[in-house]
Amino acid sequence: MRFFGVLILVCAFGLTSCSKSEVSTKLEQVETYRKSDNNKKSLSDNEKVAGSINETGELVPNGKIMVYIYGEIKKPDVYTLDEGARICDLVDMAGGYTKKAAIYLNLAARLNDGDQIKVLSKEEYKNNNGQIIDDKQFENVEEHSGKININSADANKLMELSGIGQSKANAIVEYRESNGGFKSISDIKNVSGIGEALYERIKEKIEI
Repeated sequence: MRFFGVLILVCAFGLTSCSKSEVSTKLEQVETYRKSDNNKKSLSDNEKVAGSINETGELVPNGKIMVYIYGEIKKPDVYTLDEGARICDLVDMAGGYTKKAAIYLNLAARLNDGDQIKVLSKEEYKNNNGQIIDDKQFENVEEHSGKININSADANKLMELSGIGQSKANAIVEYRESNGGFKSISDIKNVSGIGEALYERIKEKIEI
């Protein structure tokens, strides 16, 4: 704009002779300069906002997610993790479970931006008959795969497996609570009453 103003003053007061073609050329140069300057500003603004706004109105950097974990966890808080992070990563960042925590979450499940994870106490878990609350993402894991998650299913769900009755289902729940969950589906053979034959019958119907 300063360049444009000087050009007008020079031509108006006859300090130099400006033909129409010269004025036109100068105006084109001014317009080109203005557009270039605006483009630089736009680029600068875009560089400052290198992320997206989540549901809570917070800016999340590209490639990152924000997740809230609370309940029976040592450091309940909102954590920023890489996209593709799993429950086990979040639990580690939050300092691990408290001694009162029930072990039922699928540690291998992927997290999404805005997830809210509540870690129930053993008492809360039993009072809810093993049903996970405030955790819709993980309630639906079994529905998507068609398999039963032995790290999160309650005793009633486990009894849907062929050969698993009330006593074996309770034993599975007790084992995972005492051992921090199953690390592989074959670990279910460590549960009293579940041998190789029964494992072969149910292994295609279970997951962790």
